[in-house]
Amino acid sequence: VGTIIAVHGAWSGQIGNRAIADTLSKNDAPIVLELFTSQSCYSCPPADTLLGDLGQNDNVIPLSCHVTYWNHLNWKDTFSQEFCTQRQRVYGSRITNGRVFTPQLIVNGRESAVGSRRSEVATALRKANASTLKPINVKERAGGYDLSLQKGLNDHVELVVFSYTNENTVTIPRGENGGKRLTYHYSVLSMERIADWDGAEREFKINPDIPNNADGIAILVQEAGGKHILAAGKLDF
Repeated sequence: VGTIIAVHGAWSGQIGNRAIADTLSKNDAPIVLELFTSQSCYSCPPADTLLGDLGQNDNVIPLSCHVTYWNHLNWKDTFSQEFCTQRQRVYGSRITNGRVFTPQLIVNGRESAVGSRRSEVATALRKANASTLKPINVKERAGGYDLSLQKGLNDHVELVVFSYTNENTVTIPRGENGGKRLTYHYSVLSMERIADWDGAEREFKINPDIPNNADGIAILVQEAGGKHILAAGKLDF
């Protein structure tokens, strides 16, 4: 299960803002940001806001994964998903020695940062740039989606589809954020493992089960077992 904590993120001001902007400007490849957060975590709102800001960049694929393990604090997160909790634990076992926390930001499935510490986020973005993701071209068609994937990826990889909703404002009556009205961006609604892939250049026709209230989908190619992300794409509805 690993160690679960909440981390209070210090605001790092304009230095962090400039470092993030500089890093993003030097990379037009896809960048996957997975923020593990909870409505019951008092230190998460600044990270939720930052993810909303970063998601405005065209090459950023932002996913807000609401975990379940804070749901005992007198409030059940309205977006919490058990698969988000399990996905974070896989990252924790591989990246942070079994330690998981909120708000945790995972960049490209490789680098971890406290999601509210902007200078730390900038460092994780800079490190992740060393492993540039390949783009996935996603096109909508009647009844599903067509994906074009480049060759050159590892054997034994997985194709995973996330759906998300762009923005929701929630009034939280109880718990650590009780009495607050908070806005969440890119909250994950579903995750579906679509197929295995051998890494050869090819096209996929997929028909994932997407909730009616979804505003878009993100497609990730990752090493088997939820390890490093190798390619990514998204489609906003």
